[in-house]
Amino acid sequence: MVQVTLRCTVPGVPDLYQGTEFWDFSLVDPDNRRPVDFSARRAALANTSPMNALSNTWRDGRFKQALLRRLLALRREYPEHFSSGSYEPIPIAGTRRQNALAFIRRAGKRAILVVATIRASAGLANTDQIVPVPEWWADTQLKLSVTAIGVKSVIGPNLRLDGPLLLSKVLAILPVAIWTLDLQ
Repeated sequence: MVQVTLRCTVPGVPDLYQGTEFWDFSLVDPDNRRPVDFSARRAALANTSPMNALSNTWRDGRFKQALLRRLLALRREYPEHFSSGSYEPIPIAGTRRQNALAFIRRAGKRAILVVATIRASAGLANTDQIVPVPEWWADTQLKLSVTAIGVKSVIGPNLRLDGPLLLSKVLAILPVAIWTLDLQ
């Protein structure tokens, strides 16, 4: 999930293959000669369940497909952010600062904030969850230095920028979170 998110939001062109919208664990690049169950993918696209509901059944691949769909829609809606916008790291402070990364893609008076869980196997040990329990994040928080007059969730919880952005709240349900920010 984190790889899919980063592939679609960091600088560059996402490398996507038809037929790998669900989980694909082949050890070679897909070559499009394998059969693809298009009816299963169409049925999954017709399902309009929220991302947090799909996260409960993440193993069936519908979550990955829904995530990919939202990320591609984001790229289509904000092309300037991904073609010529800036790519700015966001500092993370606290106990688990090495277990997340964050950045902004900025163009004009709008930015896209991306936060992702990384190296969190210790927080996921002996569990079938896709995110560590909120307590695992302890005091870890984003050090966001932009002032936004509007925030809209793309993936993740609704966000308020009037206090610390604790990762225990930002990454409580999904291992990634993305918002659009209207800047001052």
